[in-house]
Amino acid sequence: MAIRSWGDRDKLVNAIAIQPDGKIIVAGQCANGPLGSTGLVMCAVRYKDDGDRHQSFANGATDFTIELEGIAPVPPDRIKDVYVSTDGRIVLGGECQVTSFFFPCAARLTAAGAIDTGFSSGTRKPKFLSGIGSGNDFINAMTVQPNGEFIFAGHCNNPSSTVRVPCALRLSAPNASQFTTGTNFSGATVPTGGGRLLEPATAGHFEITRLALQSDGKTLALLRDGTPLGSLSNHAYTVSRYNEDGSADASWTQTPIVFQNTATGAVAVGQQTSGKVVVMGYRSINVATGVPEVYRLDNRPSASRNCSADIDGDGKVLPTTDGLLLTRASLGMTGNAVISGTVGAGARRGTWAEIRDFLITQCGMKTIMP
Repeated sequence: MAIRSWGDRDKLVNAIAIQPDGKIIVAGQCANGPLGSTGLVMCAVRYKDDGDRHQSFANGATDFTIELEGIAPVPPDRIKDVYVSTDGRIVLGGECQVTSFFFPCAARLTAAGAIDTGFSSGTRKPKFLSGIGSGNDFINAMTVQPNGEFIFAGHCNNPSSTVRVPCALRLSAPNASQFTTGTNFSGATVPTGGGRLLEPATAGHFEITRLALQSDGKTLALLRDGTPLGSLSNHAYTVSRYNEDGSADASWTQTPIVFQNTATGAVAVGQQTSGKVVVMGYRSINVATGVPEVYRLDNRPSASRNCSADIDGDGKVLPTTDGLLLTRASLGMTGNAVISGTVGAGARRGTWAEIRDFLITQCGMKTIMP
């Protein structure tokens, strides 16, 4: 599906999120923000599932686009990720310039797409968050843990040198007006407190470009080596895995991935249900042509439980499939009596043995009959 044009001004998309009703939120930065301001401002638009713009979003503003004001007079603000909370409100996370430095920042929209001014202290500006390093904090990713804590990650200046290093900030779920400090990364190489993770300076600089959460609480971080390789000036990428306390997972090692030719790089990381890790990127064939490139890394499935209300694994939670499967199995029914007419199209678990094993091993329902 190709979505329709997003207005007539320069805009760059950095993030996308799918709402439970299928609507699509697209966010990034827009040139020349509200009231004729210059620079780049955070902005977002919502599409219906047919690709047409949702015209009630942002109260029907120009291009049906919500735009924030910058904190700095000529802002270079950018949204890097979007999160739709369980109450329908939308959190936009990224980086903003405050004075002469960049900091993590966030804004929150109502479910209708209006700026939550209670969160933004009565303004249309994003809220800048705690600093991480000693200078610029460049944020490339935001993710949300199952306990509601937010992690902002990227690369920051290390106080002991001018080198930029992987860094992160963990904050508790926001209340009506602000974020508060989250759980400390107590296992980090150099614990700093305040919910901050700041790696020590090393030769060259590395930056976290994307994050992906595993079901066991560990975090996959896609790292870009900031030091160019050879005459083509391409960069190596690796995936690091952090434990929940911020320590490096000693059981994880990976050979760096190099996307050949200029104008190349990795843009996303994720994990399949098998446990294998997928890195998505692109490489240029020539000046005018680029192609996608995908790498898959071996990794065993998580040893922790991964229970879900999506019992048949078709990507949907429905009363006519998952609800009936759970009810029938809970009542002591077995075999075809459980799965008859209740498995969704494209389900990963379609037999009684697969459903039974999932409920017992992943959801702890040890009273399920064989």
